[in-house]
Amino acid sequence: MAAAVSIGIRSAATDWALRRDFARLLVIAVVLPALILCALLAWSQSTSRRADATTQLRSAAVITGRGFDEFLRVHGAVTSLVAARRSSEGTLADRQRWVDDLNRLRDNYPAFASMRAIDARGEVIASDPAERITGAAGPCFAQAERDNAPALSDVYRATPNSEPLACVAGPLRNANGNFAGIVEGAMRVETFSGQRVAWLRSHGYEAVLVDRKGQVAYASSGTTLSSMDVLDATPAGQALRAIAPGEVNGEWTRVDNVLHDDGDAYAIAMPLESGWRLLVLMPKATLDAELFRTIATMLILLIAVATAVLGIAYWQMRRLSLSVHRLLVQMQRFALEHASTPISAESMPQELAPLADAMNQLSERMADAYRATSRSLEEQRRLR
Repeated sequence: MAAAVSIGIRSAATDWALRRDFARLLVIAVVLPALILCALLAWSQSTSRRADATTQLRSAAVITGRGFDEFLRVHGAVTSLVAARRSSEGTLADRQRWVDDLNRLRDNYPAFASMRAIDARGEVIASDPAERITGAAGPCFAQAERDNAPALSDVYRATPNSEPLACVAGPLRNANGNFAGIVEGAMRVETFSGQRVAWLRSHGYEAVLVDRKGQVAYASSGTTLSSMDVLDATPAGQALRAIAPGEVNGEWTRVDNVLHDDGDAYAIAMPLESGWRLLVLMPKATLDAELFRTIATMLILLIAVATAVLGIAYWQMRRLSLSVHRLLVQMQRFALEHASTPISAESMPQELAPLADAMNQLSERMADAYRATSRSLEEQRRLR
């Protein structure tokens, strides 16, 4: 037999490999479609989330706006009913009855910071608390006198540096139905706005309540605006005032630098029955964070799928490569006339088992032929 030499498998064509081609095709067939699918899903989720966020923002604005309308309607009705009753009774000058009425109304409706009965000349007949007996007639008086109808003022201050107020008033009428004064109820804007805006903030929103003049009646702490600010005084305020009110199908509008730290927001304007407007804002950073989480989830899913597919493919290709390598070693041993151990069929994958059997049979035949040839040569040398 020929002397034993080391067995090494050499590639006859280094620029072409099934494994490399398979890996390339696997990326094209699996990873790229998965990437495209994840991109489409991320885009779809982003569009859907923006639509949902718009709907939720509009719903929050509608609910809060109706709460404001209901509050102002009820408190306006209180002053109108008292004014109508006292007008029908003809007891407009009875100061003591006014004191009793106003005191009772403030007990039942604590949102009223003060209540006053004012005659047609603008002089205060009675007030609760009593210190409000002096002072100007207030913004509701001129409006009610002009229209001879219930009135709601814009936001104002009773005195410099005092809290912002808004008042409602019901007109008093004499026996001839002519204007005879008002019943006025003044309310701190904080009283009827703070709780509703706090509810909005608890759901991740900011809010700005604006009167008919474009003054800020109330603004949540996350915005750059404050009570009594004029919207037209700042670019962000101008952008807010330009938003078209819409209750049903209104889309949101992006407003830049309206939040602290130059934060942007999406805003919806809700018209109130009084002519005031409620602006509800969603910070852009909130929506961006949700979209980022969605995209990150999709990318993690893509990486997990690609890693699993490529990992399994690599493992399977390695097993196949080892099995093929064993067959190649066996064939090279045949070429070099080395004795070789039969390949166990159980050690080969099902696809290579027939080839392993054929190689074993070929090995046996070659070994038999080699032994027969060797005996024949030995016999010839012996006969010589």
